[in-house]
Amino acid sequence: MEREVWLELVRGYGYHPVIDPDGDIAFTKDDLQYLLLFAPGPPSLVRLALPNFWPIESRQELVRVLRAAAEVHAGASPTMVYPVGDNTWGSVALWPCADGCLAKLFPLALAELDRGIQEFARLMTG
Repeated sequence: MEREVWLELVRGYGYHPVIDPDGDIAFTKDDLQYLLLFAPGPPSLVRLALPNFWPIESRQELVRVLRAAAEVHAGASPTMVYPVGDNTWGSVALWPCADGCLAKLFPLALAELDRGIQEFARLMTG
């Protein structure tokens, strides 16, 4: 049930979501593939994620990724940036809310995720 609500919501913003083999929702925005990741169990936390946006090619780069991620978090951004294997992911947590609030939260969460990723990229290249 919860996934169907999210599918319709994402479609309502003009994206073309699909359910991936893991049961998560994938959609593309500006040539980047975003995911809505669902916690197991009853409806609860959903994470809006941008996977694999910054490759980690060395141990030194991992240190830089961790430092830049910490700065993004320290700036009071709701975006979490973290290494996953040899790549970097970003995500924003979306907690359950009353009917109608998801439509307001989704574009805000997407904008905050994009803003946090841009700040991370600025820190990594600056």
